[in-house]
Amino acid sequence: MSENPTVEITEGVERPNIYYIVLDGYGRADVLEELYQYPAEKFMDLLRNEGFYIADESRSNYVRTIFSLASTFNMDTLDEFIETNNLKNSHNETWVRLYNYQNRFAKILTGLRYSTVGISTAYIGSNRAGMQYIEKPAVGRLNRFELKLLGQTPVHEFLMDVQLRNAFDTHRERQIEAMKRIPLITQNYDSPVFVFAHILLPHPPSSSMLTAVRQNPPIQISTSVTRTASSI
Repeated sequence: MSENPTVEITEGVERPNIYYIVLDGYGRADVLEELYQYPAEKFMDLLRNEGFYIADESRSNYVRTIFSLASTFNMDTLDEFIETNNLKNSHNETWVRLYNYQNRFAKILTGLRYSTVGISTAYIGSNRAGMQYIEKPAVGRLNRFELKLLGQTPVHEFLMDVQLRNAFDTHRERQIEAMKRIPLITQNYDSPVFVFAHILLPHPPSSSMLTAVRQNPPIQISTSVTRTASSI
């Protein structure tokens, strides 16, 4: 496949808006039913009634989101890229982020005069994904620079405790705000749009974890968490 694909625009043909929404951690309906007794089939029926195609026996092509997104946006497996760039034994993920940011699909859409828009949900591997524009949901959590700055002050311990206790609420608010933003995107652009939203729900931290944290506030939050099929 060409690194710089060429596309042609047929004048007078309407180009539809395109929405690519990744519900990270949301498994197949049969798996959710079997493992968590979660009635996901109702949601699947709702999507079918709206004209969506459901791949009932789908499987992820990679075990981690960052690799799966890079493969999807480049419309190819990562094998050739890894082999060509001698990355087989590499543990540095910078290459896959760059591959994601400079992806082929975004170039094709740009050639078709689409505005490509990413909605940030705080996952560094997909925050831009080659999109021309990035929209950030407004939620009240300190960013990395602010945390670093406050770390030099006497109130650091108190603020960090508040930050940890509110982390799950903030995460959930950010994802919900991102979903609310999706149908409003077209108001800001004159051209057709491609909207990419990577929604980290029910991906951890989830609502069941939030309940546990409220009951037993932790001193340190582990990044190794069991996935749940909680409702969004």
